[in-house]
Amino acid sequence: SLRPNSLLTNLVIDDTSANTCDDVFVYMTDTTGP
Repeated sequence: SLRPNSLLTNLVIDDTSANTCDDVFVYMTDTTGP
């Protein structure tokens, strides 16, 4: 049930990756995990 939200969140986070690259990398890795 978290997949749709994760995808949408990842897209939004990606748009702001220029400001928080490190945090985004960790966050995206966590949301795309099993």
